[in-house]
Amino acid sequence: MEHVEEGTSFELYALGSAGAGAGACNERTADTQPPPDADAVFYVKLSDMRAVFQFRSDIGQDVSLNDAIFDASSDIRYYVFRKYWPTALNINPTHAMLDRYESSGMLTPNTGTGDVAYAANKSLVKHDFLRYLALHLFNTIHGVDLFQNEDDLRENIAYYGEVARVGIMSVLDVVGTMSANITMGVDNSGNRYSTNDDMSMTNISRELMRQIAVSAPGRLVAIDEAGSGDIQSVPLVENDTLNFRVVMEASPGQHVLTNVSAIPARTYNIKLVMKSNLGGGDTNTVVTDSVSFPNGYPYAAHIYDISASNTSIASAVYADASPPVPIPLIRYGYQGWYYTNSDAWVNTAPTVRNKINWYLSPNNASATVGDLRYVRLNLHVFNRVSTPFLTVYTKATGAGDAGGWYKSKRVYVIANSATVLNNNTNYCFYINWNGYSVAPFTVAHNNVELSLTTVGGSAVGSFESSEVLFAYSIGTNSAAARGNVDFILSGVVVGESNGEKEYGYIPA
Repeated sequence: MEHVEEGTSFELYALGSAGAGAGACNERTADTQPPPDADAVFYVKLSDMRAVFQFRSDIGQDVSLNDAIFDASSDIRYYVFRKYWPTALNINPTHAMLDRYESSGMLTPNTGTGDVAYAANKSLVKHDFLRYLALHLFNTIHGVDLFQNEDDLRENIAYYGEVARVGIMSVLDVVGTMSANITMGVDNSGNRYSTNDDMSMTNISRELMRQIAVSAPGRLVAIDEAGSGDIQSVPLVENDTLNFRVVMEASPGQHVLTNVSAIPARTYNIKLVMKSNLGGGDTNTVVTDSVSFPNGYPYAAHIYDISASNTSIASAVYADASPPVPIPLIRYGYQGWYYTNSDAWVNTAPTVRNKINWYLSPNNASATVGDLRYVRLNLHVFNRVSTPFLTVYTKATGAGDAGGWYKSKRVYVIANSATVLNNNTNYCFYINWNGYSVAPFTVAHNNVELSLTTVGGSAVGSFESSEVLFAYSIGTNSAAARGNVDFILSGVVVGESNGEKEYGYIPA
């Protein structure tokens, strides 16, 4: 059996560029490239795309919208509402589907039209690329069975897919309404926007409008006739697609294993097909063979968003302490719930706003301390002096309870955060339990492990493995000097013995 080396790399086309694997990726326009080797599909909600990509035109313009978007002097504003991109809309390209009506090019042992020899959960891009390697190394796609490290290689490919996904989302961040780019315009609501002065392909809403003007100008005529000058959605409709490419390459020298010619790169066009409703044949395939990225596909069932605008849900999360703070312009560039204990915020209501206690329930109502596996907090730290910590509570039983409303608790912190961390940096704070030892693979974040604090009152009760979990809480120090707590929390991943759940924190 052969050992296949890891080192797959990706290139993004049209939406931007991202580094992966052994090489960096160059941004290129799709129309200068040869046709892709295969087309892979994700189904996305039309409503999500219309919420993210928006524009505003001046109702006083004397020219039509079709003409104005090509007029450098027009005052059209193009918006990308990155915060409306759901956390569950995960577009890791290695988990795109090659067995759908809109797909093409998957390697199969059959030659008949429409014949597919693999189950849906084995018909993703990462599986196809492994077969492609086997075809070149052993002259048969069945040669995958000869790989000694198939599982590791498949997970490695999924990791680079995550790198590509993060690269795409970073493009949306850069051009989004909460961009850190101070050269972009800002409207009265604090939304950054682009204009026709930005002629790059990353001015995505502009590019979409221009393509609509060429291929479906009637949609823009209808907007002219309606006469609205408000911010509105780019007129996308069902079955429109957004496309980007990834180029996957074997590790350099891989072909030497079996003395064959160098293995050419394989290009996949990833199609985001917009649907008014998802279901039936328009359902994305569940990923069943990834330990690190089990939710790396659109609308995974175990990903949830907590929007600060949805007070009926958000208020239960921040409960007895401070809600998130509106993100000021100087903190733009990272999405999530922002909190600072500055005087401007805390002095408004110091008994409530001098700390946070943001709660999450266990994944399973009957989960116990023995079921704990991991918790990961993804955040951007502006001030390293006083950082968030994690508390785990168990459920009160009425007998031997250590607290009035809980039986036991444990508090996990970063020791000496002022020396371990850097200001203005992305981190993944994590803690593992019960023998689980896998560190997180959080792209663009530095891992920092939490540990049980020795501060008095932080380890209360026996915390026995049979105790039922009550809640997880993300907290801050109420006694911290003003301004020393300053961060944005973008997401939390909770792992228990029955699986994991992921939460995205959406700003107002």
